[in-house]
Amino acid sequence: DGLLDPAVLVRAQAAEGLGRSGRTATLTALTRALEDPAPAVRIAALNALGERRDPTLQELLTRMARSEEGAIHVFALAALVKLGQTDALADIMGAATLPDADTRMAALGVLGRLKHPPSLTVLRQSLYDPNPDVRAFAAGALGEFGQAGAATALMHALEDENPRVRGIAAASLGRLRVAYTRPLLWQAARDPIAQVRVGAVEGLLRLGERDAVLVAADLARHSDPSVRSASAQALGLAGNRKALQVLETLMQDQQPQPRLTAVHALGKIGGREVVPLLKKALQDSDPAVRIAAAGSLAQVLTAPRR
Repeated sequence: DGLLDPAVLVRAQAAEGLGRSGRTATLTALTRALEDPAPAVRIAALNALGERRDPTLQELLTRMARSEEGAIHVFALAALVKLGQTDALADIMGAATLPDADTRMAALGVLGRLKHPPSLTVLRQSLYDPNPDVRAFAAGALGEFGQAGAATALMHALEDENPRVRGIAAASLGRLRVAYTRPLLWQAARDPIAQVRVGAVEGLLRLGERDAVLVAADLARHSDPSVRSASAQALGLAGNRKALQVLETLMQDQQPQPRLTAVHALGKIGGREVVPLLKKALQDSDPAVRIAAAGSLAQVLTAPRR
């Protein structure tokens, strides 16, 4: 029923949910979602169908790849790669060099998730793209790819003139789990731009640097609610008592976004000690926070005992 909702976001999330269900009966609904007027819904449906890895979908996905342009064309190609059509990978790598920046970003994001070694060169080269948004996507894709050999390129990106690129590069370095990048990440944690410091905190926490929680605690007091929210997201990687104290403070933030992110972070940390905090969030004035609290609470209560 969610695929018929008037809100694009609801329809897209419904397509994602149908994809996770894995039931054969949902195939017809997902195929119908490929005709949705909103690109976001069609992309969600393509992702879901690609995860099915059902060879009977090859003809349909091939038609989509031929008839669509831009990001949808790229995601249709990605679905074909998941079906074993490796020749579609070359087309995605080619899309990462097209004049349209949105298409390049879509291609880079897809390449990071597909994790095929031949695409690493394209991802590294895209860190030098003239468009800072594209460079940021390349940095994020390299982190998602998770190849330690990309560390040198991401270390260079820490010196990018654009703070968003520097911040994402710092977070991605943490995802690579390369110990020798710690000094550079601590240096990034002193960057004058808060956005970069948040990325450095995430990277350091992924490397097990628990003292980075102190930097996150300082960012949690920033005047910009988006920075406070980003610090809460990073703290979800910490999993220690100091992080819980900062998240508890953020759950009392005057703005809903930091509270929402803090609730999600508590769900990631888990453990019985977060249950009282999440139960309290069930009474939050913002419905999105209450829904997130219920989801995090269910996640914590159904997780194996630690």
